[in-house]
Amino acid sequence: MSKSTFITELLDNAALVKMATCADNNGPTDIVPALFYSNGKDSGMLVLDPEDFEDTCEWLVYALAFMGQKYGPFVKIGLVSDSLARDFGEDEDPDEFMSGSSLADKFDSDPASGVIEALICSAIFADGSTDTGMVNYSYGDDGMPEFGKIQLLGESHGGRIHSILTSFHKATQIFFQKG
Repeated sequence: MSKSTFITELLDNAALVKMATCADNNGPTDIVPALFYSNGKDSGMLVLDPEDFEDTCEWLVYALAFMGQKYGPFVKIGLVSDSLARDFGEDEDPDEFMSGSSLADKFDSDPASGVIEALICSAIFADGSTDTGMVNYSYGDDGMPEFGKIQLLGESHGGRIHSILTSFHKATQIFFQKG
């Protein structure tokens, strides 16, 4: 399975979960983060209530440790989260990172800010490469999400999630070293 197919499948499945969650709750509802972990033979998904953790990054560290202990060295990992994202214009630098709280402030105060709601997939692979994809959405009059087209964004542009995933990759390379 190619990297782009992996990300597309995770985002397609997350969109289905979001639709079902919004239908069950009779309107707009965020979904909790989900971590998919595969060692090439076996795979699993971990979904935890982030309310039990300080933030998504603390949750991710716990989830990676749990899945690494259960499955060993990974071939691919994908984190899907319901997030806010910034839509960059052609003349803007995507490396200009904005924190989640800054995005939330802009989203709440300025509808023309370029901040959008999206399902975002951050992935890392056994060779250490990373990839990112997203699908934006808005809510229709019925409170159900209406999704745009999946965008494959390529190599990650930094941020805390990227840093945690690459640090985990480095740690597993040392911990699971052969010979």
